[in-house]
Amino acid sequence: MKTTNKSHFLLMAGIVAVFAAFTVSCNKDDDPSLADLREDKLQYLEDSLRISDSLRLIGNAGVVNYAVTVVDASASSIYNNGTDAGGNRSEATQSAVDGAIVTISQYGKTLSDTTDASGMVVFNGFFRSAVNISVRKADYTTVTYISAVNVQDSTRTGTISFVGNIIPIFATTGPTTATISGRATIETNLTNRTVELAPDGTRVSATIDARHTSSAGFAGKFLTSSIADKIWKSTCGCQFIYLGNILQASYSTGAVGTVTGGNYSITVPAAVDGLPLTLQYSDIGADQTLFQLDGDDQNVITKRVVFEANASATAATVPSGSTVTVDFESVVTDAAATAIISENTGTIERINVTNGGLNYNGVPLVEITGGGGTGATATATVGANGRVTGITLTNPGTGYTSVPSVNIISGSGATASTVLAGTGTVIALNLITTGAGYTSAPTVDITGGGATTNATATATIANGRVTGLTLTSGGVGYDGSPITVTLNGGGFTTQATATAVFSGRGIGVVTLTSGGTDYTYAPLVTFSAPDLPTGTRPTATATFDPDTREVTGINVSTNGSGYLVAPTITLTAGSAATAEVFITGGSVISFDITNEGVDYAYPPTIVIGYSDNGQGSGATATPVMANGRLVGINVTNPGSGYITAPSVDIVVGSGAVAHPVVNASGAITSYIVTKGGSGYNGAPRVYIDNSSSTGAGATATATVSGGAVTGVTAVLGGSNYEAGNTPSSAVNFSTTKGSTIETKPGLNYINDVTYGTGTIRE
Repeated sequence: MKTTNKSHFLLMAGIVAVFAAFTVSCNKDDDPSLADLREDKLQYLEDSLRISDSLRLIGNAGVVNYAVTVVDASASSIYNNGTDAGGNRSEATQSAVDGAIVTISQYGKTLSDTTDASGMVVFNGFFRSAVNISVRKADYTTVTYISAVNVQDSTRTGTISFVGNIIPIFATTGPTTATISGRATIETNLTNRTVELAPDGTRVSATIDARHTSSAGFAGKFLTSSIADKIWKSTCGCQFIYLGNILQASYSTGAVGTVTGGNYSITVPAAVDGLPLTLQYSDIGADQTLFQLDGDDQNVITKRVVFEANASATAATVPSGSTVTVDFESVVTDAAATAIISENTGTIERINVTNGGLNYNGVPLVEITGGGGTGATATATVGANGRVTGITLTNPGTGYTSVPSVNIISGSGATASTVLAGTGTVIALNLITTGAGYTSAPTVDITGGGATTNATATATIANGRVTGLTLTSGGVGYDGSPITVTLNGGGFTTQATATAVFSGRGIGVVTLTSGGTDYTYAPLVTFSAPDLPTGTRPTATATFDPDTREVTGINVSTNGSGYLVAPTITLTAGSAATAEVFITGGSVISFDITNEGVDYAYPPTIVIGYSDNGQGSGATATPVMANGRLVGINVTNPGSGYITAPSVDIVVGSGAVAHPVVNASGAITSYIVTKGGSGYNGAPRVYIDNSSSTGAGATATATVSGGAVTGVTAVLGGSNYEAGNTPSSAVNFSTTKGSTIETKPGLNYINDVTYGTGTIRE
C-alpha cells in the first residue's frame, strides 16, 4: 500500500506562525521603549490565544486518512446481490486495477498517487469534510467524484479516522466491452411507403448514467450513497464501518459511433452487474417531400424539417393529402374548326355531316335534290369505324335559292332465309332429380333424337342418391328431335331423372327472298347468335348488281354450329347518316372542321369570337357529334357584320377538383368534390391517376348540375390505394431499447433508431 505522511500539518503551521510573530516583534526596534514592550506582550498574548483556539478546533475536527480502491467493474462484481440480516451489503469478488492515477483535493491541498497491485492508494492528513477525487487510466473510463468523509464520532475527537471507498472503472477496449449497433431511419419522403435511411455522419454516443435514481440504477449498484452503508468483511467477521458518502460522480466513456449507410455500431463499456448507459443521438435537419392540400389543389411540396432526437418531443402534424389524383376528362383530343363566311352566290358552299350513321362497310352515294338549283354533286368519306366522317363537294351547282336535301344512299330492303342442315351429338346430361334409396348405380339409357348411334353414359351414387352422370359417348346422327334419358335399376325407392343436351346443327342453303334497292356496294351478311354457348356463327358474303343496285345472292363460307332453330339473317349496308347544306352568305354560313378530336364525353360548347378586325357579332352554333368526335357544326344564328372569319373555340368544362376517401383496406369508398369547375355540358369521365401509389382498379362516375361537377360516385373501389402521406399521422422519435441500456461484457445489443416524421416544419 502506498501512503502519504502529511499528518498534523496545521499544528506545525501554527507553531511556525507563533515563532514568526515573536521574531517580528523582537526585531521591531533595536532599542524598544517601555510602551513597545507592553504592546509586544499584548500581541504575543493575543497570538497565543488564537493559536490555542485553532489547535482546539483542529483537535475537535479530527484527521482522516482516506483510502481509494480502484476495481475493474467490467470483470468483477462490486457488491454481491442480497444483504445480511442487518441489511448490510456484502463484499464481492473484485478485480483490482493497478497503475491508475488517483488525484485528491481538499482546501487547496492536491495530491496524486498511483494504485498498487491491490488497486489501492491511501492519502493521510485530510479533514472530516468532503474531498474531490479523480481516477484515470488508459483504456478505461475516467471518473470524478465527491466523497463526504465527515465521520461523526465524539469519542474520537482529536484522533485519526480511517475512511475508504471502492471506486469502479470500466474497460473501453477489449473483450469485457459490449457493442450497441442498429439501423437508423428517418421519414424524409412521405409520398412513398419506403422509410429512408438517416444521413451518413449522424452521431450516436453513450454515457454512464451515474445519478442517484434508484437502488437498481448505477448508484445503487456501484456507489455508496450513505455513511450508514456497511460492508461485511467475511475474512475477519467484522464490519468496515466508515465508508465515504459519494455525493456526486461523473464518468467519461468516450464511446461515439457514426451512422454510415443507415447503420451504426459503437463499442461501449460494460459491467458484470449490468452497466446502465444512456444513449444520445444527433438532431437532424433535412428536406422532407410530402403531399399537401393548398386550398382545393393537391401538390407535392418540399419543406425543411427538424428531426429532434428526443422521445419526449412531440412530432409535428402531418398535413392532409392523397397519393391519388382525380382528373375530370371531358375529351382526350381536342377538336378544332374554322368559320367560313361568303357572299350570296347562289351556290352550295359546304356540306356538313350532322350524323355519321352506323355500319357503313362501303362508300355510300350522296344525292343532292331540291332547293331550286341543279348540278351539285358530292362524295362521302367513311371512317374505319363504319361511320360517315365527311362529305366533299365536287360541284357547287347553280341557282339554289333554298337549302337542298342531302340523301346518303347505301341500299336497303334485301332479305334472305335459311334452314338447318347436318346432324349433331349429345354434348351433356343434366341431372334433374337425384332419386332415393339406390343400393347400386343405375344404368343410363339414352334413346330417340333420330340418332343412328345412341349416346352412352354412366351414373354415380352416394348416400342412396344419384350424384352425377358421366357422358362416355356423344352418339351419331342426332337431328334435333326429342331425346329420352332413363336411369334404370339400382334398387331405387324413388327414380332419378335426367335430360340430354343436343349439340345443335349448322345452317344449310341461304335463300335470297328480296334483292332490296339502291345498293351501291355489297351489304354485310350477319347471322344471329347460336342457341348454344358452344356454337359458332356461320359466315357468308353477298353479291349485288351495280346496274340494278339489287342484291343478287348470298354465298355461305362456313355453316356454323350450335343452332336448334334456323338463325335470322341481316344484310347491312349502313344507315342513319345525315348532312346539312349551307348556301347563304354575308354571315357565318358554315365551319371547316380541321380536327374532329377524339373521345368527347359530351357535346362541347361552340364559342364564336370576333373577326380579326374586331367586327361582327351574334353568331352561334351547336356541335354535331358522332362516336365521340366532332363531325359537324350547325349554325343556329349567322350573326352579322363579319368581314373576316371569326375565331372558333370548342370548349369543354374545366376546373373541377375532387379527392378520394380511402379505407383501411386500400379501397376508394367515396370522393369529396372541393371545386365544381364550370362549363360542363355533361358528365366528364373520371380518371383516377395513381402514379404515386400502388393501387389499381378503382372507377367512378361524375354528376353535373348547372355546368359544375356536383358529385363523384365510386363504382369500383379498387385495392392497394394509399390514403395520402405515408405515414399519414405524426411519428415521434423512438428507439428499440429506449433511453437506457444495461450492458454486460461480450454482448451485442441491437438498438434501431427511428427519427419519425420530424418535430418542426419550417
